[in-house]
Amino acid sequence: MWGWIWTSLAVAAVLFLAWLAWRVVRSVIALVRGAGRAGRVAGEAAERVGQAAAAAQADPPRVTATWHDDPAVLQARRDALRRARWERRGQRRRAQAEVWRTWSRSTWLERRQAQRRG
Repeated sequence: MWGWIWTSLAVAAVLFLAWLAWRVVRSVIALVRGAGRAGRVAGEAAERVGQAAAAAQADPPRVTATWHDDPAVLQARRDALRRARWERRGQRRRAQAEVWRTWSRSTWLERRQAQRRG
C-alpha cells in the first residue's frame, strides 16, 4: 500500500515539475519575443530621432541680430509665421469641433458602451 502512495506522490511531483518547467520555458520565450519587439521599436525611434536631428541641422534657425536687416523681409517672415500659426489653429479648431459634435450627440457612458461593444 505504501508503495502505491509513494509512487503516486513521485509521479505527481514529476508532473508538477514538468508543468512548472513548461511554464518557465513559455515565459522565457515570451520575454525574448518582447525584448526583440522592444529592440525593433527602439531602433525605429532612433532612426526617426536621427532624421529629425539631421533635418534640424540642415536648416538651423537664425540666431543673429536682425537690427540692420530689411524691415520688409522681417515683416514677410513674421506674416508667414503668423499665417502658419493661424492654419494650425484652424486645423485644431476643426478637429475640436468634430469632438464637440460627438459630445453633443451622446453621453460619455453611451460612447463608452458602444466602444466596448464594437
